[in-house]
Amino acid sequence: MIKKILISFLFIFIVSCGFQPMLKDFDVSSLVIKQINYTGKNEFNYMLQNNLNLNQKPNSEGFIVNLATSESISSVTKDTAGITTEEQITISIGLNVQDHMQNTLLTDTVSESSRLQVTSNLGTDDTTKNIVRQKIITNLAQKIKFKLMILSKR
Repeated sequence: MIKKILISFLFIFIVSCGFQPMLKDFDVSSLVIKQINYTGKNEFNYMLQNNLNLNQKPNSEGFIVNLATSESISSVTKDTAGITTEEQITISIGLNVQDHMQNTLLTDTVSESSRLQVTSNLGTDDTTKNIVRQKIITNLAQKIKFKLMILSKR
């Protein structure tokens, strides 16, 4: 009974305090980007470009965004024979945002990791790695969009 009262009180407090998500009404199309530069593995850049879905306006006074992708794969666990049974994939994206006069506004790195099982079937392992990479790139693209939106609100 006390839990229900406490939860009700907390809910009423949060609703009445005026809380509003910061980027609820933000439209990505209102983000003015002069140029986007991608470096790194072409496969990652293509996935990142599709997930970000940002429009460039070359003759504008918008942001210049530089994105550098990198991947590292490391062996996490091995069996008694020394064969890798689990790998960790880490994808990092270096983010550098400049204004139209090339003054640096933001320099950051976002990264995410995932562990996956390694089997003796190379085809299945490659498919699994590609799926994991796609999920990681999608998550990192959301983080980059969020950082760009906050930067544009300043």
